[in-house]
Amino acid sequence: MNMPVGPEAWRISREVAYNGTALGALTLEMIGKETEQAPEAAAPCQSFSSARLHRYIVATIIFYHKPGCATNARQIQALKSAGHDVIAQDILKEPWDAEELRGFFGNMPVASWFNRDAARTKSGEVNPDTTDAASALALMVGDPLLIRRPLIDVDGARCAGLDHEPVLSLLGRKTQDDLEGCLHEANPTRCPQT
Repeated sequence: MNMPVGPEAWRISREVAYNGTALGALTLEMIGKETEQAPEAAAPCQSFSSARLHRYIVATIIFYHKPGCATNARQIQALKSAGHDVIAQDILKEPWDAEELRGFFGNMPVASWFNRDAARTKSGEVNPDTTDAASALALMVGDPLLIRRPLIDVDGARCAGLDHEPVLSLLGRKTQDDLEGCLHEANPTRCPQT
């Protein structure tokens, strides 16, 4: 059986995770093999947990993070626990340019491109709500701590944060609320750099 790869794999996975319904011969064939029943014995529309499909779909994820960030470590572990290969890259050492960075933000509003916990945004030195796209990218190229983390690349499908595709599909969840936000926010001890 030819398994889907890249964006097609996570699109199928997201479809299943979103509505809980598996449609199509490929999914029915997977279910049939897993349950040791013939594919034709499966119902034409069978509901099942997206976790069952995720066992068949493994993605290689380039994960741009800040080393030492407990939240990023938890996010990496969640992706690995879902069976994916994670290649962790230091977001602070990456030689960013504006065009490459822009590809991670898709149609997100400019203000959401920023790491709201960065010292420069918290102090008011940088105001994400009044910054235009070109200025935002120039600021981020000069100071990667301003970039919303993590940046994710899965076979060319890119996003910033864990609340967008392709990450939603890869984790098989509708929301990543438990994986977003700094773990230290309720704690007086903050990350040394945000």
